[in-house]
Amino acid sequence: MLIFNIENMKKERKQRPRMEDLIPNSEIRKEVLKALYTGEGLTGRDGIFSQVLQDMVNAALEGELDSQLTERKERGVTNRRNGHTNKTLRSKFGPIEVCPPRDRAGEFEPKLVGKWEREIHTGFDEMILSMYGRGQSVEDIRHHLLELYGVELSAGTISAVTSRVWNQIVDWQSRPLSPCYAIIYLDGIHYKVRHEGRYDTKVVQTVGADLRKIYTSATMRKVTKAKGAWTDEKALTKQLFLALTTNEKSWKRQAFNWKTVQKELMEQFGERFSKWIDS
Repeated sequence: MLIFNIENMKKERKQRPRMEDLIPNSEIRKEVLKALYTGEGLTGRDGIFSQVLQDMVNAALEGELDSQLTERKERGVTNRRNGHTNKTLRSKFGPIEVCPPRDRAGEFEPKLVGKWEREIHTGFDEMILSMYGRGQSVEDIRHHLLELYGVELSAGTISAVTSRVWNQIVDWQSRPLSPCYAIIYLDGIHYKVRHEGRYDTKVVQTVGADLRKIYTSATMRKVTKAKGAWTDEKALTKQLFLALTTNEKSWKRQAFNWKTVQKELMEQFGERFSKWIDS
């Protein structure tokens, strides 16, 4: 005779967090609920989430200093609080005002937000590189960040972010190539680049190998077709490099029916081709 315990067979209901668990502060909780039900913006310059994040960051910074002072006191080191500083941080929820605490000995180095940092783990750098690699101009990126996140960045800041990839570009240009390419395609794309007060036409030579030329050239044309000109060659090079790396999967995938093509090449050229297949 089999006896089943019906209670044990019932699936346990997963306890879902309530609003009080997610946002303990009753005043902020009311503001969030109000924004949700009235359709007001939650993120951006005036979004309620920026206030929530601001309170969390300030509380975390106070906790960091409390922990450090307690640790020093236990070791017999005398130190104490010495007021606060003020600064504005960029975040995905909009700009926030933080007041990092200071200590008398000047030893406190916040881990959450460093003394000279002006943004809090926003991922804006990656966002800027991705948008730039998809053909957006510096002004387009500025407008996008301001409209969606309430964050105002200068053109110089955005250019500085994109310039961080320059060492990668140099390494990429000097990388070792494959010892053998069975099929080579040459293409040239013309761009307008500013030089000594006027716009000159520059040709970017693209080399496609093993039936993959269409991916590289098409990617470069797609991200640059809506742009009239570039401020200099470096700006153009950065955008083309980011466009290729952003769409890396497209041009790195194996060409259609390539195994069949390889077989025919081996039959035609023998060891001259086959010895390089595994290289």
